Amino acid sequence: MSRLLLVIALAASGLCAQDWVPTHIVAITEYPRLAWIAQVTGDVIIRCSLNKDGSVAKADVVSGPPLLGQQALQNAIIWKFRRDPPKKNQTQGFVTLTYQYRLEGGTKDAPHASFVVDLPGIIHVVAPIPVPMID
Repeated sequence: MSRLLLVIALAASGLCAQDWVPTHIVAITEYPRLAWIAQVTGDVIIRCSLNKDGSVAKADVVSGPPLLGQQALQNAIIWKFRRDPPKKNQTQGFVTLTYQYRLEGGTKDAPHASFVVDLPGIIHVVAPIPVPMID
């Protein structure tokens, strides 16, 4: 029963956050180098507390690999959001962002990443798998 209540509470909190949509998104263009070399992948969940104007007041890593969490956190705090539809008495809000870090393909080059936002809050960060150089 407690698990069901937790699922319902999480679902309700997710629905409440749906009315905040991003208006300013800054792309991640490189995979964190150490994580790329170590081939660390995974999902990083960031919970953002928003000011009335839609700027991020505070952001915290809820879960995810530590080698990826710092970059996701630094990225999330510079996003901006707005209410959709706008409300007269704007209040603070919360948004949850999920950064999905993946490695695909292979390269000897730097960890350049593609960055795709799947609204309302999933961010795909994909870089090529590092290939060891053999001389």
